[in-house]
Amino acid sequence: MSGPNVTYDAIIIGGGHNGLVTAAYLARAKQKVLLLEARDVLGGMTSTEEIWPGYHVSRCAHVYPGLHPRIIRDLGLYRHGLRLTQRRMSTTAIGNEGEVLPLSLDKWASRAALAGFSAQDGKAYETYLKDLGALGRFARALSEVPAQNGKWEEEVARLLNGLDAGTAERASAALFSSAADMLNDRFDTDLLRGACALEAGLGGAGPFEEAAIAALALRAAGEVSGVPMALGHPQGGIGTIATALVAAAQNAGAEILLDTKVEKILVHDGVVRGVQTSAGEEWGARATIAALAPAQALTKLVGNEHLEPDLVADLRQRAVNGTVGKLNLALSGVPEFRGLQDQTLLKGRLVIAPSIDHLQHSFAEASVGHLPRDPAFEITIPTTHDASLAPKGHHILCANVMHVPYEPEGGWMRCQDDYRDRLVAALGYYAPGLADLVKHAEFLSPKDIEGQYGAPGGHWHHANLSFDQLASLRPQARARAGDVFLGGLYFASAGAHSGGGISGLPGLLCAEAVLEDVAAS
Repeated sequence: MSGPNVTYDAIIIGGGHNGLVTAAYLARAKQKVLLLEARDVLGGMTSTEEIWPGYHVSRCAHVYPGLHPRIIRDLGLYRHGLRLTQRRMSTTAIGNEGEVLPLSLDKWASRAALAGFSAQDGKAYETYLKDLGALGRFARALSEVPAQNGKWEEEVARLLNGLDAGTAERASAALFSSAADMLNDRFDTDLLRGACALEAGLGGAGPFEEAAIAALALRAAGEVSGVPMALGHPQGGIGTIATALVAAAQNAGAEILLDTKVEKILVHDGVVRGVQTSAGEEWGARATIAALAPAQALTKLVGNEHLEPDLVADLRQRAVNGTVGKLNLALSGVPEFRGLQDQTLLKGRLVIAPSIDHLQHSFAEASVGHLPRDPAFEITIPTTHDASLAPKGHHILCANVMHVPYEPEGGWMRCQDDYRDRLVAALGYYAPGLADLVKHAEFLSPKDIEGQYGAPGGHWHHANLSFDQLASLRPQARARAGDVFLGGLYFASAGAHSGGGISGLPGLLCAEAVLEDVAAS
């Protein structure tokens, strides 16, 4: 065989949670595994880092919608240190005038909270949760197995036929809906509409974009401690997921190298044979797994010379920039939000998205390169239930900032510090006195997220989460170059099927594909 000597059964490029899932499964199957991570921290966008002395921050992902339960069970992640300090986080919507709307999976609690806003919205929200559950079951069925063929419509029809009639009807009706379509006719309360629509926006879409509620569906497909659609928080931050996966992989025999950047995927006679690092080292493997965006792996590491021109053009056409930034604050105390009397709600999520029109306005501003003047936020204060993350009496505030352009007019060099301060001031409208509590602050734009974590365009999911970007319309675990398999190359990342989020399913499906090919060889 030409190329570097085969030293490993599998080499994995990238130590995000999907790459770690693949490493752990392959090592359990007695494969000789090497995982290479360019940074000095594992976990990728599910890492927790001490960015200021004593403050441990989940810099990107900060809410846990649940690894797939099979992964937790198979890899024994609870034995390897995965613990939760929150299992059923509430979501509290906060309005412009100090309105507070706590929402939960408990229909009676949510109905009581909505009673002061709309007589009919309590019942409507109960129905919405049922429909969202149906969407979640559909998305889970779509995500748990490899896509069967290249005909997306047939694939969806097959899965719908496998669901009960009511679930299939609700899922089918929502497939090509926008968040606005799904919510405006259901609810009277703008605050409720905005809070629900923000969830869809985390997938990269605006509230009026069709087929863009896949982010809602994939979030609903998850479960935490056996509770569907629940959200949680791991003790020690989101990076505890990576820590547990690392322990599972290494205990099974996987080797992991940090500060090792892969410069090239080696191709000989049309087959991928291994990798070359930026230091010039070459390692051979029968399977090379790209736990990074498929487009990056193909165009930057494999090289266009090994790809069909139509594929290169298609990859370029599919490229899309992210729209979510991240504000992280170290605080000397707990912020007080206007109208929030029940301080236990600070242990859940706080959502600032007063209406769908508010979200659409900021989305429109960002789409032309303007920085939204009144952004929407998804906020957690994890130190209210996990004191290990900050010095005694101090706190961490993490906020996803919606609809941030990849590159604003004039560039980030000119305005990033100013925009960070503007975001603190914007939050200060809802939490007076917040600025006086801030000890440290950082703002990661989509461009920063791309530079530090390798997500193309700073897109958390590598491509929009919409139903026309899922299943066979996303790259599969086995790499294709046009209609021809690139032998020896596999994908295990958010950009591949089953999509983004923290389910770990892309990593699991990749490991299964590799082991199937091993068994067949």
